Amino acid sequence: WYQRRVHGIIKHHSLMKIFVIFLLVCVASCVKVESAEVDGKITDAQCAKDMTSIIIFRGYLGIGKVDPNVKENIATLSKAGQTTSAYMIPCPKCGNPEKQATEFLDEVHESKAGRYFIHIFAGQWPTDTAANRKFVEAIVKVFKNRSKVPGFVSNVFHWEKILGKDYEGMKEYMLWYLDSDDDATCDDFIPFGGWKKPWKKVYSLHHAHCGGEFDYVFKCPETPQSLTINKRLHLQLSPIHISEPTRPER
Repeated sequence: WYQRRVHGIIKHHSLMKIFVIFLLVCVASCVKVESAEVDGKITDAQCAKDMTSIIIFRGYLGIGKVDPNVKENIATLSKAGQTTSAYMIPCPKCGNPEKQATEFLDEVHESKAGRYFIHIFAGQWPTDTAANRKFVEAIVKVFKNRSKVPGFVSNVFHWEKILGKDYEGMKEYMLWYLDSDDDATCDDFIPFGGWKKPWKKVYSLHHAHCGGEFDYVFKCPETPQSLTINKRLHLQLSPIHISEPTRPER
């Protein structure tokens, strides 16, 4: 009996050890998301490709400089056949939005994407919403002159604080909204900026994979208008996490 008992314990521990190893491997390689944003240098392109079909990497820093990892990321991901695009974090205090947009597009053009994204998040933007609108419009003008379609990553709190509640000048472009609630649904979307529905949701932040730091993105289905109206009413009556700045610019 004693020997059988010892053998059973050893067998149980061996199975647990195998299970733990499987979990550790799966954490690194079994993640699968529709698309992802990434900061930093990607060292394992095949890992990234296995994780997601589209990668949007950071191409311009909020200090008015191109990301030093851009060209290497493009080359690494292109060899693996990965679909890519890029986003920029504008630097309002640096001035000259045309120069920033041009530097960004010059740096990322080898990705051959037709659409690039602009992050609109509070932090270093001035309180003058009229000036902020002109700054964003100047960036978009450069994009259009270069035959690139802009998209935006923001949410109701940041957009309205930076550009004003009544600003709808960018509603023709694609919106990815941020709500880092780790919920891959778009049921919590609150209309803003003239957008009645988003294209995608950035729902989970700062995951280390493949040598980079990834934010997970979910493609939104149709969003019922009645639901979004109710969500806005709920926000006004009882503020939830989306009403506070949730994404530090990196």
